[in-house]
Order: sequence, then C-alpha cells, then structure tokens
Amino acid sequence: MILLDTHTLLWMFDDVEQLSEQAVKALKKEKLCVSIASFWEMAIKASLPLENAG
Repeated sequence: MILLDTHTLLWMFDDVEQLSEQAVKALKKEKLCVSIASFWEMAIKASLPLENAG
C-alpha cells in the first residue's frame, strides 16, 4: 500500500513526467491511498489568490 502525498497525487493525474519510472511502476502495481489532508491542502491552495495574477 502506498500513501500518496499531495504532489504525487497531482503529478499522477496531470504531470506524470515529474515522477520517476520506478515511481510510475509502483503506482501501477500497489494499492493507493490518499489522506483527507491532501484534499484539504488542495482546497486551501485553490482558494488563495494567484501570486502572479495580472
């Protein structure tokens, strides 16, 4: 079982090139878990204003 951190979760769906070949193989093979804290973190960051807006 692999507990994904927030970056790994996002990269897995949107930027798989950030992950090593070994990581991709493990993600395909193992059971994956995500902490509710990762969703909380994404919600907080999504609610913040963009630093370079404008």
